[in-house]
Amino acid sequence: MVVNATTLARVKAHSGDTATGNDALLTTLIDQVSRDIEKFLGYELEQKSRVEIRSPDVNQRIVHLRHRPVVSVTQVRVAAEGSWNFAAFQVLTANADYRLSGDSIYFFGGLIWGRDTLEITYTAGLGANDAAVIAAAPEVALAAELQTNEEFRRRTNPNTLSRPGPGGTKTYAAPHGMLPRVRELLFSRRRMAMAEGRLGAVR
Repeated sequence: MVVNATTLARVKAHSGDTATGNDALLTTLIDQVSRDIEKFLGYELEQKSRVEIRSPDVNQRIVHLRHRPVVSVTQVRVAAEGSWNFAAFQVLTANADYRLSGDSIYFFGGLIWGRDTLEITYTAGLGANDAAVIAAAPEVALAAELQTNEEFRRRTNPNTLSRPGPGGTKTYAAPHGMLPRVRELLFSRRRMAMAEGRLGAVR
């Protein structure tokens, strides 16, 4: 199931458009913008169960999970040292071996030695469907509506740049990208990967 940041009805209400002739194009743009928003945020919008395989550094006690926001942790397992075989694993106990705090897992001492492999099963995401995403993150929905209407405008009025040169003035297509207001709306929910160290495999 593909979950988007907003709906066709909301995009049209934001622009004041009541016609139906452009609905198919707008629907395509909503999906495109929603995927661009996911890339900017650093995680998928859909709330669902996820599994991460992580190989922590020596003495690492905090693991920042890949997807946001984290709703719950179902299970944490540790494979044998230097192994990815979870057939012979240790199941860790919540609040005894680890605890969830925000979107990170804090491990108590003596559990991660740097060569162990973790399998973390958890539920994360803004919503299970479009309506749930809108209710949980109205600023993300507004960002999607602004950007979708901007992409629709650009279809017939692309940004251009004119630069003088030896052979005369040339016109180039300017890079589109996200509107500054859209970035502003999304920034508080963006996942700062640079500050969180290595990411593990995610499936």
